[in-house]
Amino acid sequence: MTLARQAIEEHGAWQKVVELEALALMVATLRPHRVLEIGTHKGGTLWLWSQLAADDALLVSVDLDHETVWAAMNADERLREDLRPLIDQERLFFVEGDSSRAGTQRAVERLFGGESVDLLFIDGGHSYLAALVDWYRYSGLVGKGGLIVLHDTREADNAGVDQLWAELKEQYETTTEIVATDPSRWGGISVVRV
Repeated sequence: MTLARQAIEEHGAWQKVVELEALALMVATLRPHRVLEIGTHKGGTLWLWSQLAADDALLVSVDLDHETVWAAMNADERLREDLRPLIDQERLFFVEGDSSRAGTQRAVERLFGGESVDLLFIDGGHSYLAALVDWYRYSGLVGKGGLIVLHDTREADNAGVDQLWAELKEQYETTTEIVATDPSRWGGISVVRV
């Protein structure tokens, strides 16, 4: 079983397998030292980044309410065993709050201590405005060679993250779209390499 499939099937990541597997290959090649995830839900993708990141990586999760993550950790012994040492070693931090708020951004910046982020995974609010604000608040933290990843860039029923992606891919030279070939109109992972 691949790590991406394990993140989905065992740890509750809300992603399409083929899309997450392709992204996991990119992240594994990068071996990020600093990871920022906006929107953690049950912690499945956060667990995946912890498995693919450098051994001394610093991971920061921003979510409106981390109760879902804590509940998932309590229900999932393996997730708890994998993430607890990172918390104890002060290599994994949870910032509870609205990612669009300046105070949340300042808390994130303090945790990274001026160091650039290697992987930014944006999977928070899915409205156009929410995704745009996350992009502008946090994309500047990503250093050269880093990845900025947007999830749900194939939402057909609303002009949200998909609209932002349409604008971004026109502005950046190095972009990748990862889209499953199944007929459903959700998902889609889009990547900008800084």
